[in-house]
Amino acid sequence: MALHRRDCPNARHSLLNEPDRCTAVEYIGNEGQVYQVYLTVVTMDRFGLLADVGAIFGENKTNITAVKTQSHRDKTATLELAIEVRNTEHLAAMIKRVYSLGDILDIHRASGGREENRVK
Repeated sequence: MALHRRDCPNARHSLLNEPDRCTAVEYIGNEGQVYQVYLTVVTMDRFGLLADVGAIFGENKTNITAVKTQSHRDKTATLELAIEVRNTEHLAAMIKRVYSLGDILDIHRASGGREENRVK
């Protein structure tokens, strides 16, 4: 059995094409369990940006398992992060804290489970 988020493209495909193979479940998890989440952060590029973002996660005891950065000619930067969170409330709090840097233009959760959507 495999668990998928509701918005997972694989789950949507299965629900449309093989609904008899799908069962709704509620997953609670174990105490201390963390979940890997992929985020894309679009920000104004500046000196020390990665250090500031990393400090926010470190101060909040949130592990970054992978990071990919790209600076753009328009003086923006894109950070693709893989982080470990305890639950959706923890994720929302971390996104709010990163936004508090002030020069963040957008943060969104990367969707789907395909390898090309993941931080490499």
